[in-house]
Amino acid sequence: MRNVLIGLFLILSVGLSMANAQKAEQISIGTAMVQIGMSKDKVFSELAQRNYVLGKIEGKEEWAVSEKNDQTNLYDVLGMIAFTNGRLSWASRSLVEVTDPGTAKLVRNLYFLVKSFEDSQNVTCKIESDSHEGPEFDGKGISIHCGKRTIKAYVSKFKEQEPQASLDETIK
Repeated sequence: MRNVLIGLFLILSVGLSMANAQKAEQISIGTAMVQIGMSKDKVFSELAQRNYVLGKIEGKEEWAVSEKNDQTNLYDVLGMIAFTNGRLSWASRSLVEVTDPGTAKLVRNLYFLVKSFEDSQNVTCKIESDSHEGPEFDGKGISIHCGKRTIKAYVSKFKEQEPQASLDETIK
């Protein structure tokens, strides 16, 4: 009986130490660091300290986090946050936001590509990145391989030209 109790104690101790070792995911929204599981009050306090503006998404426990741009007098979206039972359940940050039609077309086409993968049940995917650099050329790309289909997003710059981006779909 004593050995059983010692064994249970060791199993619980190892399990608890492993659980404590796994730190919750964190992400920065603007200059505020938020962590999955933070209380809603703590997250709102962190964002308020930086004068960020929160816009509630109707019917959901989700908010857009924005900051006023003094140059344009408009609000730039920094990210999104959501809560379940008063705790941060997910958060995202905006990496790039541009208003040119070419970028909008690229993202819209990416949406339709991913949606078509989802509709055809191609949702188990492998992700790869590649880089090609030289004195006159710089290229960076990502590939998302799902079954017999691949999405490739690529940005390249040759000599003094403006950077170019492409979004391609390949089937095998």
